[in-house]
Amino acid sequence: MSDEFSADDFEFVDPEYRHLQASSKAYALDTPQGQGALMTELAHNSGVQTVVLTDMQGQVINERKPTGAPSMGDIVAATALLLRGQGLRLVSAQFGSLQAGGATVCMRVVGHYCVAVVARGNVNVGRLLTELQQIQVTA
Repeated sequence: MSDEFSADDFEFVDPEYRHLQASSKAYALDTPQGQGALMTELAHNSGVQTVVLTDMQGQVINERKPTGAPSMGDIVAATALLLRGQGLRLVSAQFGSLQAGGATVCMRVVGHYCVAVVARGNVNVGRLLTELQQIQVTA
């Protein structure tokens, strides 16, 4: 018996999260109902405080945030404009120290839109990125 491993010896899909990895979620982002469904779905993820939807021209279409929280829409919209010319489709960035109240921002360009989530605390960034990757825009 050989002590060497091959790719067949490893499981690349975590069975605990298989239901998340194989699915996509379609939203009609050109309607208020579709936007609301997307915002609600993303806002339910642990640690998420703000969800922003912009178009690729930098216009904030929808933003869901806690009462009294600062608006992140303009920052996300400006970043969407930067992403437009760079060919980037999925971005994650950490701002500040988590201990000092920093935030994690995850953004995805999908169709003619940019979706962003702002999370604080000990957030599972991989989970947020997976959620963003599942988003599909319906006509």
